[in-house]
Amino acid sequence: MLWLVLIHGLVSTAGWVNGALAGPGVTPVLAAGQITGLFLASCGLLQLLLASRAPWLEHAYGLDGLTRLHHRVGQAFLVPLIAHPLLVTWNFMQWSGESVFAAYAALLAMDGVVSASIALCLLLGILVYSVIQPWTSWNYQWWYAVHLAMYAAVRAVPPGTRVVLEGPYGIFTSARGTSPRVLCLAFGIGITPIRTIAEDLVNEGRDVVLVYGSVRSDEIALRHEVEGLSSRSGMQVHHVLSEEHLPPLPPSGHLPRVTVSGGFVTRDYLRRVVPDVAERDVFLCGPPVVMRMLRKDLAALGVPAGRIFAEQFSLQ
Repeated sequence: MLWLVLIHGLVSTAGWVNGALAGPGVTPVLAAGQITGLFLASCGLLQLLLASRAPWLEHAYGLDGLTRLHHRVGQAFLVPLIAHPLLVTWNFMQWSGESVFAAYAALLAMDGVVSASIALCLLLGILVYSVIQPWTSWNYQWWYAVHLAMYAAVRAVPPGTRVVLEGPYGIFTSARGTSPRVLCLAFGIGITPIRTIAEDLVNEGRDVVLVYGSVRSDEIALRHEVEGLSSRSGMQVHHVLSEEHLPPLPPSGHLPRVTVSGGFVTRDYLRRVVPDVAERDVFLCGPPVVMRMLRKDLAALGVPAGRIFAEQFSLQ
């Protein structure tokens, strides 16, 4: 895919330059419209590459890094996506002397322009939504549904086409850590990868402590799976609920294998439940703000940065 992007850009640009130099009537407006079109095609291939889940890419950059880059490249689409049809229509207006609506109507009669216009509307809607979504209350399901419209914008794959499915990939796996003792820190839906990593680690015979921050007890995702794993393996599990006023942990003495307390995961809390934290590998997943705070606390507790393995669920 990477070579496809590079070759496409080189060949397309060379072909355009050759046509521009040899063909009559290539105005600066038309040239700009063609260049924006080529740029869009190459960026479209790059977007497919970034979202392709190619193992060599994910192993190098991680899923969260590729997702953020995919988001930023998508934002770069917006200006040329609008500029390309405007420039081409403007050039046709200059050549034909017709109004903007008459010129566009004439362009629609040409091969492929109707489907291209539909694709333009779909892509524009998806890009606008992706730009404003982080600042709205719209949930992930809406974002996912809107992205499915991308298929209508770029492919005509008939039913029955053979596909190859692969995965999962990424760098946030149990293979990254080497210490026999591990601390897993999960917050909210960040438990999703942490739960699998914790199971892999205990199956390898490592000593695992899981600290899981949630809002309320009814929002603890995968609670039965996590506590079932704890009962089978002896893994310690500590639930911390930020919006429930539960008794804190006892100030001293041996802690039970599973605890549920109110408050927040702080430096003092980690020192209490994981006194040997400085000697453990740490797997961390959750909202970016929480992860930034926990990195500082872990550093203060003596955990080297090279032993903190993290992935965040965010495009920012």
